[in-house]
Amino acid sequence: MSIEKHIQNMLRVKPSKLSPMAGRLLIAEPFMFDMYFRRTVVLLIDHSEEGSFGVVLNKPTFIKIKDVVDSFPDVDYPLYSGGPVDINNVYFLHRLSKIISDGSPVKDDVSWGGNKKEIIQILESNFFDDSQLRVFMGYSSWEPGQLDTELKQKAWVVADFNPEIMFKTEPTKLWHTIVESMGKEYAFWKNLPVNPGLN
Repeated sequence: MSIEKHIQNMLRVKPSKLSPMAGRLLIAEPFMFDMYFRRTVVLLIDHSEEGSFGVVLNKPTFIKIKDVVDSFPDVDYPLYSGGPVDINNVYFLHRLSKIISDGSPVKDDVSWGGNKKEIIQILESNFFDDSQLRVFMGYSSWEPGQLDTELKQKAWVVADFNPEIMFKTEPTKLWHTIVESMGKEYAFWKNLPVNPGLN
């Protein structure tokens, strides 16, 4: 086998044996054309015949929550870009279901959303950090069948969601950390340049 053919085989995206579903991750292939989603990790909140939606986990911003939704307190709390849809609203992922009511279970002790007044009180208390509560500006969504098409095009690889890794890993290192945990078939991705054309 020629060196060129060997490199092509190595770089070919291998599909995951996992199917997309709520509580699983979408890992962007390393050279994804869409700049917004390049090297992102998306947690699926819902996936059905009616479509899919989730949040990008590894895009922190420098924007204040109050600058997005005026009814929230002016607190210095991390805000993440969850996706390009509905960026004038904020959404929540947390491990505080004993304190925040009305949330929807995602996986293990992780919940999505919840009582707004209780969340505001938690933000004002400054007692918890983003290892327990993540705030997102906007979310990511797919029309019916769109995500399945993108998976067939190998734009994404489906992976299991480990809350410990997500909440304890520095966001900018999350893609690399999860890729490495997916085994040798994907671990080499972390060493690939973001833009191979510049090398």
